[in-house]
Amino acid sequence: MITFITSTNIYSYYISIFKFSITSFSVLEKHSDNTSLLDVQIETGKTHQIRAQLAKNSMVIKGDVKYGAKRSDSIPGIRLVSRTIKTPVPSSKEINHVLNELPDLLINMKEG
Repeated sequence: MITFITSTNIYSYYISIFKFSITSFSVLEKHSDNTSLLDVQIETGKTHQIRAQLAKNSMVIKGDVKYGAKRSDSIPGIRLVSRTIKTPVPSSKEINHVLNELPDLLINMKEG
């Protein structure tokens, strides 16, 4: 794992014999309960890429017991959602852009 930290972003590169993945993330909001809202950009699409690289940088996703989080409340699952997805359209040079609303659970976490 190679990690570069700038004033606004953390770039994390994971290299092994079989896998190479690139993830960059920046902290959008920090909360008093030691949680943060992140902007995460992935340039490769490996299984568990976001979860694994955040855990390697000591930023475990809330509820993600597989990568080191403690089950601290009664809400099942991990707090990982995709707000925006951009993918190339194979038959053209266009980019398909999907914007999702944040789930109520995350909105309530931000307000509480």
